[in-house]
Amino acid sequence: MIRLSDYSKAKVLYEEAAEVFRKIQHTFGEATALINLNMTFSKLGEHREALRVAERALELCRRIGDAEGEVGLLLNCGADLWHLGRVDEAEARLWEAQRRSRRLGFSTVEARALAYLADLYRERGDVKRAYRLSRRAVRLLEGEGLDIPGAEGIWFAHFQTAQAAGHPRAAKRALKHAYERVRRELESVQDPALRARMARNNRTYREILEAWEEIGQARENRSVDRESRPQVG
Repeated sequence: MIRLSDYSKAKVLYEEAAEVFRKIQHTFGEATALINLNMTFSKLGEHREALRVAERALELCRRIGDAEGEVGLLLNCGADLWHLGRVDEAEARLWEAQRRSRRLGFSTVEARALAYLADLYRERGDVKRAYRLSRRAVRLLEGEGLDIPGAEGIWFAHFQTAQAAGHPRAAKRALKHAYERVRRELESVQDPALRARMARNNRTYREILEAWEEIGQARENRSVDRESRPQVG
C-alpha cells in the first residue's frame, strides 16, 4: 500500500485507480487498486465497505491466477467478517487463509490468520486453543521481524489470550509491542481529526489504546497505594 498518512485521500485515489484500470480492462491493476482500497477502508474502520471491495478483488485475483493476492484477500475477508460479527463465515475464511498460506509459504499471512482465529476462539471461551494459536502467530511474526503489516493485531491477540490463560509476563510483553506499533502509526497521521477518527473507528487500535490506558491507570493506583501505606519502624 502507498504510504499515505491521509487515508481519506488514499481512499479517493484508490477508487479512481480501480475505475481507470477497469475501463481499460487491466485486471491485475484493478485488483491491486482494490486490495489497497480494502486495506484503507479497514484502517478507517469501515469494514462493510472493506468487505465489499475485498470480495470483488478476490474474484479478480482468482481470474488471473494471483495466488498471493488471493490468500491475502481470504485473510482480509475473514478479518472484515469478524469485525462485522459474522463469526462463522469469518472462521471458515480464516482457516482457509491459514491452510493455503502455510502451503504456499506466506508466513506473514499465516501469522495474521492465526491471530484472528485466536481472538475468535478466545471469545468463544476456548482459551487453551486460543493461546496455542496466538503463540504460533507470534513465533511466525518474530521470524519475519516485528514491523510487518498488521503486527499490532497479532501482538494484541497474544496479549488477550495470554492474559486469559494466566500468563501475565507474556501478556505484558505482547501489549507493549502492540501499543508501540499503534502509537507510531497514529503519530504518522498529520491531521488531528483523522488521527482521532482512526483511533476511534479502528477496533484493534481502540482496544489496544484502552488496554494500555487501563494498565497505566492500574500502575498509578498501585503507586499511590504504596505511598499511602503507613511507614513501619
